[in-house]
Amino acid sequence: MFVQRLNSAGVPEWVVYDGTGADQTSTDGDDPAPSPPRRDSGRDAAASAVAAALAGSLYADMLHDRPRAAAYAAALASLVTPGAVVLDVGTGTGLLSILAARAAPGVAVVACDQFPPMVRLAKETVAAAGLTSSVTIHACRSDELGVGCGSTALLPRQADVAVSEILDSILLGEGALPTAVDVGARLLRPGGAAIPARGRVLAQAVACPALRACWDGSGWVGRAAGLGCDPAPRPLHLDGLAGGLVPLGPPSVILAVDLTRPAAVSGRERARLQADAAAATPVDALAVWWEVDLTPDGRVRLDTAPGWVSARAQQPPRPWTDHWRSCWVPCALAV
Repeated sequence: MFVQRLNSAGVPEWVVYDGTGADQTSTDGDDPAPSPPRRDSGRDAAASAVAAALAGSLYADMLHDRPRAAAYAAALASLVTPGAVVLDVGTGTGLLSILAARAAPGVAVVACDQFPPMVRLAKETVAAAGLTSSVTIHACRSDELGVGCGSTALLPRQADVAVSEILDSILLGEGALPTAVDVGARLLRPGGAAIPARGRVLAQAVACPALRACWDGSGWVGRAAGLGCDPAPRPLHLDGLAGGLVPLGPPSVILAVDLTRPAAVSGRERARLQADAAAATPVDALAVWWEVDLTPDGRVRLDTAPGWVSARAQQPPRPWTDHWRSCWVPCALAV
């Protein structure tokens, strides 16, 4: 990764930092020029910059999301069997690898992440948990992994369980779908379990003057499903607007994906959102959120639903997090 720092002359420069303390000055040539000797303070500055960036990033936010961790732990405990091979895609801090290794005796976990500082941190975390003999971590993308002999980054055999948490506020924005397609085709054995197993995106028409005030209805391009709205959802803690927001009609599923068979995606056809026609209320926006089944039986679930949704209202209050939020889409539809 690139980190900016001041050189000995006080001039900002970009250096390539791999998370080990070694760095290399960025150049414009075809081949990187050898780095001149640098004081330890320079390497320390680069390491400190990365540490500060990670501390203020969403990685820390995810670690403090206890319902998320508890749900993944429950899913792994129900699906991982003794002696299983588990693939952890995008391991980040290594938390899911640790949960997988502890789920049953004799489990072999192969994890990958393309961000070198996180690979280093994950290895340190796994070592601190005493699980280095059970967890192998590779600095690569999952599509660079192989199975068996002949691969530099490999699984001993196809995985029995593939776990990942590369979901964002709009569900599939971090490449979850193409990753699931590749993992299912090459790295997961037939009949193996994927965590998450399924996902759904839901939308609901709402009246909310505060959201309407965020836009004036002009200049928006790309009309989605004929609803007169910009198709790009905007993450927002909608519960903060609950006092001035009125749901208009029931939620509708606008996208459904089976991550164990990721080619099975529904939702491309136009979704019909219902609103209360009796209340001649303008639709100011669409509230958008997702639900995922971590297990095939749907018993372990996560969601980003606003608090007014009935299923969410029956659950304990969710801690404040920024890594997952409900979303809204501007809309100029009058009921």
